[in-house]
Amino acid sequence: MERITTECERLVEQVRAYTSSYIEGKDTPGGCRISLPLLEPSGDVVYVTVRGGPGGFYRVTDGGRLQGILFESNLSTPQHRDRESLASLARRFDLEFDHDRRVFFADFDGDSLGYGVFEVGRTIATMASALPSPARKRGGPKLSSHVISQISHEFNARGLLGFGQVSEHRRVLGVTSTERRVDFSYRRKKPLLGEPESDLENVFVIAADLRNTPVKQAQNAVVVAHDLSGRDDKPMVRVVHGLVESESEPEDRFMQDVTSARRLIESVATSDRIEEYSWDDAKRREELVAVTMAELAA
Repeated sequence: MERITTECERLVEQVRAYTSSYIEGKDTPGGCRISLPLLEPSGDVVYVTVRGGPGGFYRVTDGGRLQGILFESNLSTPQHRDRESLASLARRFDLEFDHDRRVFFADFDGDSLGYGVFEVGRTIATMASALPSPARKRGGPKLSSHVISQISHEFNARGLLGFGQVSEHRRVLGVTSTERRVDFSYRRKKPLLGEPESDLENVFVIAADLRNTPVKQAQNAVVVAHDLSGRDDKPMVRVVHGLVESESEPEDRFMQDVTSARRLIESVATSDRIEEYSWDDAKRREELVAVTMAELAA
């Protein structure tokens, strides 16, 4: 057997740590709901529900997710013909359909439960891509508009001049030579001791609006932050994330996706060139405004 290299071991551990951060469980009336490091086409995290059964077997289900997609798209009714269509869809993907609970499922013994959870999760993601997913858009101004408006308001309220040095919705090249969009940017004096005052560095601010497909938005923000922070000029990259306001109380499933998205963004802020700020946290929002004001006024 070929020996794995130390570098490969390190990479495997990195990937394992990243994926394990997505795996969480929660008790529900239908069983234990488990989030997986898999995504639906919408960017939402895939969940499965597991409950014990007779004879040491476990039933792994989609928790009604696929039925919900069909219902929201006005493609599902309680009619007998519809029930038969769902059963046929289940067989096509090697699953079964519980007509009473309206869930897709498969049964596994204890030894194969780990495999079963991921196999059903993968199948859910595949099936979701084959179904017409409804557009779930939460309206209102984008997070970037809130951030820029607040910074501009504070700047003018303090009687400062030169807000024009801030560039909005700018496109810049990352270390991979890929063009990246930043919501606003400016140049600040380097805060390091011994640097000449005339020596400036770029500050790039990325707004991750988590109201729609939060995990996907977080993933995009993380990719952009890493690509920009690796540039030769070593800019400061700040990722601002938030829900701003919501027209209605978000459902538990959506808020779990938001939690996963926040954790993903927080995980990259360990770099000295990447910072994260939650716009929904009043203290962190004030800290972002304060540091921006200080840098713009310097």
